[in-house]
Amino acid sequence: MAYRLGIHNQVSTLTITGLHSLARTVKELKQANFLHVIPETDSYGTTWKIPRPYSEMELRDKLARLPAIFPGSITFSLKSAQWIQSLRAVGCCEFFLEPERYNEP
Repeated sequence: MAYRLGIHNQVSTLTITGLHSLARTVKELKQANFLHVIPETDSYGTTWKIPRPYSEMELRDKLARLPAIFPGSITFSLKSAQWIQSLRAVGCCEFFLEPERYNEP
């Protein structure tokens, strides 16, 4: 099922290219609990890269400039496949999935 929905690799990038409902798209993305990393450097010079979920405001800001790209946000799993099916059924946004490419120049 995941493969049919475009989740071909272990990790895929979600790109949102159009919005029909900003509020509904934000709600759906919050349910998916996407994580992102904001590197923080402590007073000793150590940089910490701790993933954290997007806030509603961060999602709204990201969706204000399309295409909105969420790298590495979709994993090859039944849960992801069900979420993608739900997102398509709701019809709140236009999107596509791309496999993450590693070790490419």
